Amino acid sequence: MTKTPMNKTQALRAAVIGAGTGGMLSIRALQSSDRYDLVGVADISAAARALAVEQGVDAEMFADAAGLLDAGRPEVVCISTFAPSHAELVDQALDAGVRAVLLEKPVALDWAAGRATLDRLEDRRVPVVVPHGLLVRPASKAVLRHISDGGIGDLEVIEIQCQAWDLMNAGVHWVDFALAALRDDDVQTVFAACDVSTRTFRDGIEVETEALTYAVTRYGVRFVMQTGDDVTPARQGKSLVFRFYGSLGSIEFWGWEDRYWLRTGQGGPGSVPVTTPPLATTAHQVYLEMLADMVERDEPQYELAELSLRALEICEAAYVSHRHRCVVTLPLANFTPPSGLVPGQAFASQWEPGAPYRGWGGRNGRQL
Repeated sequence: MTKTPMNKTQALRAAVIGAGTGGMLSIRALQSSDRYDLVGVADISAAARALAVEQGVDAEMFADAAGLLDAGRPEVVCISTFAPSHAELVDQALDAGVRAVLLEKPVALDWAAGRATLDRLEDRRVPVVVPHGLLVRPASKAVLRHISDGGIGDLEVIEIQCQAWDLMNAGVHWVDFALAALRDDDVQTVFAACDVSTRTFRDGIEVETEALTYAVTRYGVRFVMQTGDDVTPARQGKSLVFRFYGSLGSIEFWGWEDRYWLRTGQGGPGSVPVTTPPLATTAHQVYLEMLADMVERDEPQYELAELSLRALEICEAAYVSHRHRCVVTLPLANFTPPSGLVPGQAFASQWEPGAPYRGWGGRNGRQL
């Protein structure tokens, strides 16, 4: 995206809430852009604030968001805290009169909170972006073009393998990218199982040790994702592997790398390595430039935020599937877990696959 020249006296006043990994990405992008003036950073951790200063952040530091919003009077706020805090911080930013918001993923702890948050932003016509590098990097954009242009035929299977991360804090990114590949094909059902043996927590959320998520779309595409602390992807030396299988070929892509493998059949070139140029700037700067354009033109857009919310719905559906041991049908807002033989108890709690039949009713599978 071409940057519109602007001197700092005309720049949008910007602030960052949360000085962790995502916050520092926003800080660096704001400092590199002529379209923004970084007026403050807030973090409840004194250590995080001190580290930001050590790393050369030239902005006033605040111990809480309220102080930053009151003193800094930002027009644009980047919210880079843990997901459970997002709804409250968006409300504070709106009450302070901000003109635009960058909101990190997951947009909320659950779909309902995320829906309510985006509704509030949209009702007030406050533009929002949810940064996701895979949607703007040249390699990943090329992969999406191959798929949308029919380069591997009709998409049939999406497979993802991710090491050292969980479904909510990383899987939501990968699902987001898969949805971009699916385009107008909606996920209809989600089925998942989680191993919770290590009682892992990450980024303020209790998460699983390993998860296997299986989804089916309206047009029959199968989506399979394995995430977890000790997952070993099938491609040696890779920690993140995407595989897109179509009727005429496949693509293997390694997430943040600037290359991928394209395999085509039926007279195609066979297995071809493809390398693309790296992203000229950072993904966060790309999204912040988008946000500045929306503010200047008074043309808020919500497609990317809505895509991220759809990804969150699928990840939450996976957890609901594990919790109730059943297939979850979307939309999640309309889903009701199956009832059991005993009022008030989940059916899954009374039925153990592989155990001897105990005469508790049910249906005879021989008669299906």
